[in-house]
Amino acid sequence: MSQKLFEDLGFSPQEAAALKLKADLNTRIVKAAAGYTQQELRKRLGTSQPRVSDLLRGKMSKFSLDTLVVYAELLGLRTEIRTTQPKKHVRGVVVSRSRGNTSRRKGLDGLARREFAEGHYDRIPDDYHAVK
Repeated sequence: MSQKLFEDLGFSPQEAAALKLKADLNTRIVKAAAGYTQQELRKRLGTSQPRVSDLLRGKMSKFSLDTLVVYAELLGLRTEIRTTQPKKHVRGVVVSRSRGNTSRRKGLDGLARREFAEGHYDRIPDDYHAVK
């Protein structure tokens, strides 16, 4: 599920990030729970049958992220949260990199992207060509 989906529904980027985490985790829990009956899940998760039903029906608002992590671990899933720096994009530019007699379209990478964004076109390797 995409964070952009939640943003399109009117959630702030921060709320969308939290909802994406919960949705992804809930989806994995439901897949892991597929081999169990609700009674077996009730015992395994140490909760009531109505809570198990809510979990399987995707009623994420009834569960905290902490609770979902505990349920995932009880079902044998390993959970972790990773953080990354936001990607910097050069918008509106497609780049073609020549390889011998062939040409391959691709985005700028690493140093070339940074040099292009800063306007240092002369520092981009000769085999990169901007395509409009």
